[in-house]
Amino acid sequence: MNALLSSSLRSRAIRHAASRARCVPDRVRASPRVVAAQSRRSVVARASAIPDDGDEQAKKLNETAALDDVIDRLIAAKNEQELARVVAENIFSIDTNFWMRVAVRNDTASSEQERSKLADASNKVMVLVDAMVKTTVSQLEDSSQVLQNILTAAADDKGDWYLPLTEEQVSRVRTTMDVYSAQLDEALLSNAFAWIDKCQQDGFDSMVQLIQKV
Repeated sequence: MNALLSSSLRSRAIRHAASRARCVPDRVRASPRVVAAQSRRSVVARASAIPDDGDEQAKKLNETAALDDVIDRLIAAKNEQELARVVAENIFSIDTNFWMRVAVRNDTASSEQERSKLADASNKVMVLVDAMVKTTVSQLEDSSQVLQNILTAAADDKGDWYLPLTEEQVSRVRTTMDVYSAQLDEALLSNAFAWIDKCQQDGFDSMVQLIQKV
């Protein structure tokens, strides 16, 4: 039974990573801010990549300790609200390494009671994470439609865009933005940055200027 549970947890780690990769749209993964941050981290990592087994071992121990702390907090959660809060606070830590650590802890658990608590917490965490991912994807899809409606308001009678916008076009854009004022959020900005990046790659400079203007 223990071996089956451990195997299930490892499979869950792989499925979880694949699921998150499929669910998060390309526009999020490839947004300019994300790409820039990843590039900076990559440069720093290469510049400081001096082989040192002691440092590497210490790093792994620290990462394991951090994962154990998150897992312990999840198990210790007294109710669903507290569990959801801990998941939200550590959402970026709940990745493949997290689930692999859960599997290791299942293998080394000192009692069936400990394994039961671990399995119960992991099942609830998986449900919460999947729900959060679906909510995020839904928000991004909604914001994409909002951005499209705003840009449509800036088009002329033939559906084309020319800068500078006429007073009538500016008025339509402002009216549309007022209609969707509650959705002018971070998700909309993420989509806008992604569209700008895509337009720059395709050579649509006028569209880039239009998105930046609105």
